[in-house]
Amino acid sequence: MDHKLSTISATMTSMTLKPVSPLNVGRYAVTHKAELKDRIIAAGFGSSARSGCPAYLPPHWSLSIHPEGKRYYFRNSGLRVITEEDFTDSDALDSVTRCITAVEAEVEKQNVILAETVELYVQPDYSGDDICWYYLVDHATQVAFWLEEIDTDELGLQESSSESHMKILLEWCYWTHTESFCNHINLPARFLNELIAVYSHGQADVLTSEQSTFPYDAKMNKEILPLLQSMRGQLSQGQNVCAVARFWVVICRHRFETHFGELSARLSRDCKVLVEEHEENRLFNPVVSAFTLGISAQYNKALDGLFVDHLAYTHHWQIFMQATVSKWQREILISAGLLVLHSGCALLPVYLPLAILSASLAMLGITTGAALVHRHEHLQNVTSDGAFDYLYDTRSKRFGFQGLALAYSLPKTFILWSLIAITAQWLYLLCQAVNPNHVAFIISAIASVFIVVHYSSRTQPIIPESVKDFYCGLRSRISLRDKVGEAEDSPV
Repeated sequence: MDHKLSTISATMTSMTLKPVSPLNVGRYAVTHKAELKDRIIAAGFGSSARSGCPAYLPPHWSLSIHPEGKRYYFRNSGLRVITEEDFTDSDALDSVTRCITAVEAEVEKQNVILAETVELYVQPDYSGDDICWYYLVDHATQVAFWLEEIDTDELGLQESSSESHMKILLEWCYWTHTESFCNHINLPARFLNELIAVYSHGQADVLTSEQSTFPYDAKMNKEILPLLQSMRGQLSQGQNVCAVARFWVVICRHRFETHFGELSARLSRDCKVLVEEHEENRLFNPVVSAFTLGISAQYNKALDGLFVDHLAYTHHWQIFMQATVSKWQREILISAGLLVLHSGCALLPVYLPLAILSASLAMLGITTGAALVHRHEHLQNVTSDGAFDYLYDTRSKRFGFQGLALAYSLPKTFILWSLIAITAQWLYLLCQAVNPNHVAFIISAIASVFIVVHYSSRTQPIIPESVKDFYCGLRSRISLRDKVGEAEDSPV
């Protein structure tokens, strides 16, 4: 449902305040292009005699450069303010000033008391409508907030199940802000200590459970924990604050997705906790499963397990996709071998339609396998975001992953059907050379062996437990009788 973006008008400054989420400020969008040219180096440029605060900065403002290289400006007087606008441009400076005035006027109008730990972010919109995007964060409570009631949909934030669940989302926003503007903050040590404890527990969970919901695998955790421990006592440095905040972003996102602290908490990766909007149509599945000899059902189950409640995990996706691509590559080679096998058809009195069918199926195995490898080769090492995009785009609302599972199963399906056609061809040749009664006996023997192998591989044993118990009892009695007989025959 479309929502009209709520606004707060500041008539005295002719600026219109509009709320924005820290997750959607477009920080990584490059709006300025660099032009390279020769420049004049002024006398004494960069020397200590000429260093100091840039002349263009207003009082109480300072320039800071993020560890990644992007600069931002920070005001440490009154209401603390952050902006990424270019203060070397007087128009940008004027727009930021008007934004701040508009926010301060709205705070006074609503009679809101802002704590000293509150920080304001402003971003003027130069579309010509005098719009100012803003949000506030509180370093004491670790949340982002706004000066008006607003729907999360208007901010581009995800849906939540409760207020406590939504609070985790706002904490996610806070740590995203802290990661982006980290140089002017002295982070309390308790945040790092708690983070180390969280990742230590995550490491234990991953090592002891195959269905752990923790976002990193054991190998990654083994590298992360020493890194976090090395930052102890150094949280006044912007680089370390940025790193700690980034790891907290991962944890907040993980907690939001697993419904941390909720009645619907996800304790296992394969656990569904969301109400399904659309019931999947399963009528298509038996037909596809029969055609693919059960292979598509296996892929369908695997894909469903990788995308429970629309969540994808990097480690599990990479293992699945790498193994699947390797299977397709092996199946291409098997199909090629079957195709080469048909070169002997010219020397035998084969049934031509069967020969054409089996060769065509082998060729289809090569073609579909090559197409699947080409399509999915680059997906073997993507992260959870890339896996989510792929799975979300390919999943049908009506049939789920049944169509994708069918495509994945085609190379092996064509191999098996080609083998069936080759077997039929062999039986045809056998009938030509051997008595039909003998052929019937051979077919019966092969079918019997197949049935025994098939049922022996299933979880339910082919021999009833009662028969096994009778057999074991009989063996024990025979063994006891033999021992008694040996004792009687032995000399005293």
